[in-house]
Amino acid sequence: MVYSLSFLEGSIDTYWRNELVWRITQSAEAFAPSNSWYVGVMTQVFKAAGELVKPDVAANLLALIAEGCGDEDVEEDEQVGVLVGRGGSKELA
Repeated sequence: MVYSLSFLEGSIDTYWRNELVWRITQSAEAFAPSNSWYVGVMTQVFKAAGELVKPDVAANLLALIAEGCGDEDVEEDEQVGVLVGRGGSKELA
């Protein structure tokens, strides 16, 4: 995932940027090991190409942030809050 994000940040080709954003968001939603990891990845995607993120993906992310983890895991909710507050995680691997 880190490689894809790095490539997205350096790419100027519109087709590839659209394709990468779609693939990264789909992969992150399907295979995220934790909510905090997902928020970190999505924060990086928004920084690199926020204008290309589909509205439903953005809505899902905002709902996750607003609702927290939903499983009473206060520690992970706090991690998500910290990630949102500082603009994402550098440890995405």
